Amino acid sequence: IQQSEQPASPEQIIETLRQSERAFRACLDIDPGDGEAAKNVERVRRQIRAIQDAVEQAQQQQEQQQQQMNDAAEQLEELADQQERESQQNAAQDPSARQSSEQSQADQSQISQQVEEQLEQLRQQAEQAGDTEQAQAMQDAIDNLQQAREQQQRASESLEEGEQEAASEPQKSAAEQMREAAKRLREGAQQAGEQEEGEQGQEGEQGEPSEQQEGEPQEQAQAEDPTDQRVKDLLDKEEAQREMRDRRRRALLPRPAAVERDW
Repeated sequence: IQQSEQPASPEQIIETLRQSERAFRACLDIDPGDGEAAKNVERVRRQIRAIQDAVEQAQQQQEQQQQQMNDAAEQLEELADQQERESQQNAAQDPSARQSSEQSQADQSQISQQVEEQLEQLRQQAEQAGDTEQAQAMQDAIDNLQQAREQQQRASESLEEGEQEAASEPQKSAAEQMREAAKRLREGAQQAGEQEEGEQGQEGEQGEPSEQQEGEPQEQAQAEDPTDQRVKDLLDKEEAQREMRDRRRRALLPRPAAVERDW
C-alpha cells in the first residue's frame, strides 16, 4: 500500500470531523443520556469551528498580502517615472533645460528616501510571508531595489560634484531596476491568486465521490493526519464505553430460575 505524502486539505479534515459528529449523534439517538457522547459532539464542533476560522484568517492574510504587493508595485512604478524624468533632465544638452544642481540633488534625495522606505517595507513583508512564492517574489524585488539604491548613490555623488550629465546614466539604471522590482511584485501577486483558485478547484474535485468498481483494491492511502487520529481515538473510546455499559446492563438482568426435574 502506497501512502500519499500530500497532507489532507482543511476541507477533508472538516468532512472527517463531521462524520465523527454524526457517529456521536447516533450514539445519543440510542442513549440520550450518554453524557460522554454529548461532550464528544461539542469537542468535534469546536475543532470544526477552529479549522474554519484558521482557513478564513489565512485567506484574508493572503488577500491582504497580494494587495500590499500590488500597492508597492504601483508606488515603485511612479518612483521609476520620477527617476527617469530626473535622468532625462540631467542628460539634456542645453544647460538651460536642466534644473539647478541644488534642485537636482534635492529631488534625487527625495526619490532615494522613498525607495529606501519601500525597500524596508518589502523586507518586513518578506519575513512575514515565510517560505512562500510571494516571499520569493518579494526577495527578487528587494534585490532589484538594492541595485537601484546603488545606482542612486552613484547619481547623488555625481550631483554633489556638480556633474549633472554624469548622474543621468545611473539614474536611468535605477529607474530600470525599480520597474523590474515592480514587475516581480505584480507577477508574485498574480501567481498567488492563480494558485489559490487552483487549490479551490482541486478541493472541489476531491470532495466529489469517485466511482470505483466492486472488489477493486484501493492502492493509495492518504497520510495519517493528527486530527484524524484524534477523531479515531474518540470513536474508539466511545465504542469501548458502550460495550462496558452493555456488559453492566446484562449483569443486572435477573437470571432465570432453575427448573426442578420431576422425572
